[in-house]
Amino acid sequence: MNWPDLLHIEQLDIDDKEPIRLEQEAFLRAVVDREFMPEVSAEEGLAALQCAQKILASVKKNKWGEKIDYGE
Repeated sequence: MNWPDLLHIEQLDIDDKEPIRLEQEAFLRAVVDREFMPEVSAEEGLAALQCAQKILASVKKNKWGEKIDYGE
């Protein structure tokens, strides 16, 4: 049996750009240039922040099986 033939290998194209730097540059541009439209809307950013806060709250509780109100 030829083991490499059993594997599916897919080449991924990965940018060399730094994601955090790009986020910061986009934020600064949005502050300076009021016509610039960021890739993420304010509503989407707020939703992501709220989700991250709920994840952190869940981790801090560190209690498995305890229900958390996700506001759904």
